[in-house]
Amino acid sequence: MDQLQGTVRTVDEIRMITARGPWKTKSGGNLNVMFALPFPTVTDSYLHYEDEELKRVSGDIRGLRVYTVRGLPLGSIGGTEWHRIREEMIFVLEGSVRWMCEDLLGGTRPAFIMFARIPRAFKRGDEGLWK
Repeated sequence: MDQLQGTVRTVDEIRMITARGPWKTKSGGNLNVMFALPFPTVTDSYLHYEDEELKRVSGDIRGLRVYTVRGLPLGSIGGTEWHRIREEMIFVLEGSVRWMCEDLLGGTRPAFIMFARIPRAFKRGDEGLWK
């Protein structure tokens, strides 16, 4: 295994971001804010790259990337890898997902993430993940 170098992020730094809305628009639609982050948070947390780590990859992978995964079979397991450079935001568009985050120092943090039209309606997962 590579020796840990540079900044090592831990599960204690994970932030839960709550969607806001809906609000009625002037045109009669519903406005929902999926996430809103202050500029310093974006630049310091999501657009900050260590030079030593950038030298390890081919090509320039800096920037923002959005992708979706749809149609996961119930009970399937995915992920199981980590990225030295990329920071990730996870949104659930439908249903729910049980997520286990683990850092390079052995810390773990479970999360139960679900899609909700009224975000404040979510209090806790049925499996008792929040203590």
